[in-house]
Amino acid sequence: MRKLLIWLGCLIILVSFGLRLRDQARIEFWTDEAVSLRHARTTNWPALVESLARNEGMPPLYFFGLQVWRQGLGEGELALRFPSIGLGVIGVALMAALGQRVFCRDVGLLGAAIMAVSPIHITLSQWARPYALALCITLCLLLLALELGRRSSLRAWVLFCMMAVAAMYTLYILGALLVGVGLYIAYQRRRRGLWHGLGPTVVAGLVTLIAFAPWLPVVSHQNTWAPKALWWVPPPQPRLALETLDQFLLGAEQRGWPVPLVLVFIPSIVALLLLGMYRAWQASRLSFVLLSTGLPVLVIWVVSYWSPIYLPRHVAFALPGVVLLLMEAALSFRPRGTGYAPGRSGERHSLVTCGPVDGF
Repeated sequence: MRKLLIWLGCLIILVSFGLRLRDQARIEFWTDEAVSLRHARTTNWPALVESLARNEGMPPLYFFGLQVWRQGLGEGELALRFPSIGLGVIGVALMAALGQRVFCRDVGLLGAAIMAVSPIHITLSQWARPYALALCITLCLLLLALELGRRSSLRAWVLFCMMAVAAMYTLYILGALLVGVGLYIAYQRRRRGLWHGLGPTVVAGLVTLIAFAPWLPVVSHQNTWAPKALWWVPPPQPRLALETLDQFLLGAEQRGWPVPLVLVFIPSIVALLLLGMYRAWQASRLSFVLLSTGLPVLVIWVVSYWSPIYLPRHVAFALPGVVLLLMEAALSFRPRGTGYAPGRSGERHSLVTCGPVDGF
């Protein structure tokens, strides 16, 4: 059984790599990728900062890496997109790790398979933009949040601070994610009676803000013109939530599916997510999904009424939460008589045996 799971994991990784690599050498850069190439062509850090301040509404981490990458491997379509492709495959592996942490190894592979074929994850992994990196950082933060909500660990706190700083230097919108993850950690630590439940979370937040402070003057300059560049983003509407689900899981609009087919699949996905929420509530895992990914999306949705910033790719960090809910729903269709009993977050159950599994 263990060898079969290993082979399945390798197959999922290979399929995810192939889906993201397909046709990338011949598809020309689109507008935003051309801007990324412009940043990558800068020759030093001051020039990159100036380019970002004048032409980009994002932080510098991804573009600094792209600048170094271009100097070594060139600026062709495939060369410049390859870091995102690689980060996309890493994201699939991290989703497997998150599923294993919440459930068990075989259920983790189910999450990896969903992530591997997710239309929005494939698309973002094919762009020379920071989104694939942002999703990898998101998954690392979720894994660390589960660890820190359970027990104190200096190593985990240091890694969390590093990932939090990396998140702020990758996408500004990940600040909402950090708030949600921080609230989840504080809630779990208080719930488990850990010493000073809120204190370490506040310290981690202060460390992140101090580390991000040197970039604030650039943020101020970007804010003078960047919001106007998003004039075309519509205010949030209920239909936009369904379009986000479509881009996360189906890609029906991209593939040109007929309307009757879409009207069947979208309600089915919504029903599965509601079932997953119910199962997560039974297993005391719902707070993890709602606080770490649901709350940040809600905050961005509300803010978009004043300053439209809500786009499916901007809230792609919520994809792991959606995948976890689908995994919860999948556990509901287990064979009868397996003796499964929902456990709390951190307990590991097998989709095959539906009971605690040693060694996972």
